[in-house]
Amino acid sequence: LFLVFWKAYSSRSHMAPFYLTMMLLDILLSQLMSVAAHAIRIGMYFSAYTVLWIPAMYGCFKKRHQKLLFSGAVIAYLLVYFLYNYVSQGRNQIYPYAFAGI
Repeated sequence: LFLVFWKAYSSRSHMAPFYLTMMLLDILLSQLMSVAAHAIRIGMYFSAYTVLWIPAMYGCFKKRHQKLLFSGAVIAYLLVYFLYNYVSQGRNQIYPYAFAGI
């Protein structure tokens, strides 16, 4: 989502390059987990900045339909993330039932 809305966000915020760097470091270290198990621990420090850029990006939109589009995209992403990680993969035993074929 950050890259999709990059043009609108980068023109209105001086923090955009910083958040992009943090996101890229998080992705890089997450992928290095297959080589070094401790890389994911370091990557978690960079993923915390996601909590900051979502509301910052929401605030950069002026028009109501842009805010609704961005909000809908964030909600859809988080719903897909939840369904995949917690329902389908069964991580953290949050979702109590396992369904075959999801």
